[in-house]
Amino acid sequence: MENLLKLFEGRLGRLHYFLGVIFIEGVSALILTIAPSIVLSLLLTALTLPIAVRRIHDIGFPGFWAVGRFLSYFSYFGGIYIAVALVFDLCLYIIRGTQGVNKYGEAPKPGLGFIDAILNKKEASDG
Repeated sequence: MENLLKLFEGRLGRLHYFLGVIFIEGVSALILTIAPSIVLSLLLTALTLPIAVRRIHDIGFPGFWAVGRFLSYFSYFGGIYIAVALVFDLCLYIIRGTQGVNKYGEAPKPGLGFIDAILNKKEASDG
């Protein structure tokens, strides 16, 4: 449980966030092609929650704003929720993180590998 909560702590830069979302959503698309399901879709999309929280922390906002990523699931209320979710996601890709230390920790270290960044490891692993 402690390792799971660690995934929500700290900050994540734009590049690693983008790559993480592309990877998770790509794998999700493959799985959902084989076994389409709304529940499975929600569960797979929820895998992006820790990286969204850390990306929002990098910008300097509280992680609960990550709920904005999931607004598109309420599309039956009209297209406005999809539009808000898309704009929200674009902001996460475009807005730079705060320079230096903010209340969520140090700025993401340059040169940290993709897997190490996604798993919130502070130092690069060997191999």
